Amino acid sequence: HTPDRLAQHFDACADLGILPDQTQYETGHAEGARVYCDPDNAFRLGTAGTAPAPICPADMAVIFNDNHAAGFGLFERRRAVNESRSAMVRAEREIEDLERYSAQLENELAFQNPTPERRSIIVIELEDNRSERRQIRDDLRRLRTDLRDHERELDSYKARLDFVVMEPGL
Repeated sequence: HTPDRLAQHFDACADLGILPDQTQYETGHAEGARVYCDPDNAFRLGTAGTAPAPICPADMAVIFNDNHAAGFGLFERRRAVNESRSAMVRAEREIEDLERYSAQLENELAFQNPTPERRSIIVIELEDNRSERRQIRDDLRRLRTDLRDHERELDSYKARLDFVVMEPGL
C-alpha cells in the first residue's frame, strides 16, 4: 500500500484508544517498499501476472518496472501457449463428440430400419456432421500453427531474457 494508508487506520485505532506512530509506520513502510521493490520480486510478480504496487522509491523504480515488464512478457507468452493448447483440446473433443454422434446415426440407419422421413433427417444430419467436422479439422490445423508460433515466440523470448537482474536501459 502507499504510505497514506495509515490515515485509513487512524479512526479504527482511535476507537481502541491507540494512537499510531506515524514516523514508525513511515520508516517501516520505506523498509518494506525496498524489500518489495527488489528486482527479483518484480520479475516474480510479472511472471505471475500480478500488477505491481506503485510504491517503489525513485532509485529502484526503473529497475523494478523493467524487471516486472520482462516477467510479465514471459507470463503473456506462456498464457498464449496455454490458451492455444486449451483451444486445441476443445476442438479435438468436439470432433470426438461429432464422430460418436455420427456413429450413432449410422447405426440407426443400418440396424433400426428408420422410416423414410427419419432416414432423410439422418442423412442430412450426417452431412451436416461431416461438414462441421471438416470445419473443426481446418480450425485445428490453424490452432496447431498458432501453437507452434506461440511456442517459438515463448522460446525466443526466454532466450532474450537475461534472467539476471536487469539494469536500467537494457
